[in-house]
Amino acid sequence: MIDAYDQAVFLQKVLHNLPEASGCEMKTKAVLMEFLSGRQDLQVVDKGKWFYAVHREGSCVPSIAFRAEMDAMVDENGQTYHGCGHDGHAAIVAALAAWTSQKTLGKNVYFVFQHAEETGEGAQECMELFENESIDALYGFHNYPGFSEGAVLLLPHTVACASRGLTLQFHGKQAHAADPEAGNNPIFPMAELFAQWGALTDAASYDGMVLATPIYMTAGSQAFGVAAGSGEIGLTLRSWYNSDLQKLEQSIIACTEEVAEKAGIQVTYKTHDVFYATVNDPKIYRKCEMAVQKANLESVKLSEPFRSSDDFGRYCSKVRTCYIGIGSGENANSLHTPQYQWKHAVTDTALKLFQTIILS
Repeated sequence: MIDAYDQAVFLQKVLHNLPEASGCEMKTKAVLMEFLSGRQDLQVVDKGKWFYAVHREGSCVPSIAFRAEMDAMVDENGQTYHGCGHDGHAAIVAALAAWTSQKTLGKNVYFVFQHAEETGEGAQECMELFENESIDALYGFHNYPGFSEGAVLLLPHTVACASRGLTLQFHGKQAHAADPEAGNNPIFPMAELFAQWGALTDAASYDGMVLATPIYMTAGSQAFGVAAGSGEIGLTLRSWYNSDLQKLEQSIIACTEEVAEKAGIQVTYKTHDVFYATVNDPKIYRKCEMAVQKANLESVKLSEPFRSSDDFGRYCSKVRTCYIGIGSGENANSLHTPQYQWKHAVTDTALKLFQTIILS
């Protein structure tokens, strides 16, 4: 019989060649569902854009769950590719689900295959599982370059940052470049906003790390006879804590409205790709930590959360969660780049750890 590791390695290679953008993971979903269908003691439930499988042993036993993502990245040319490792994540959780078939485990085990993680939209749609089923703990993970291959990366509290995109749109009045006083150029209040950037992001005003990263800025066009009449700034806001993220966003919006009002310019704003902080439940984290020791896995206790975000954080409001990192190599290529490569040391560690958790 093929073991779980070999199944996961095979599936990852298959899924790697089927990259699909967030919300479009139909081929990926079909491959995973076909792999899991027909297995004894494993119910597969199709929910449209996503699905879950469950090894069910009754209503009087504990229930735990594991989450995997199915979507891929989209590069600057509009091409999809697996540059984040979701192909590996999904393969591992599918192989883990298959491994539970025909076993008596003393618990119900759910396996969630989630769509649209990259945009922060998928977890919200999968929340119905945790609203309708009594699940005691949810586990998730991500692979991280920059750490020893296969090492489990542990943080007892906040693991991954809260983040969101914010666009600020300035609505002024276009004019002839020879008569700028006849218009209302938004470039000046836009510049004034950035002049106050240091105060807006001052660490002393927050409980933890905050970042406000300018992503793009546009105003007017390359028409030298025309003074700009509109402009837009795109930002990514990031913080260790949800409360700090809200405070940072409110401060930037308030400052934007102030400089725009002084210039007589209207401003509108919109949020995008909303991710909540991923925060481990102390009790479930301790169980995971004990499983790491029991499985004799290398581990590293980190002092600060990962700056990247994962919409796994949305589940934290409905179910006790534990989210870990697994190192994919100290010199490995970065996530979200075309050079990124999946490492099967991650596959091996994840399976050993999750099998240990299930059997504990």
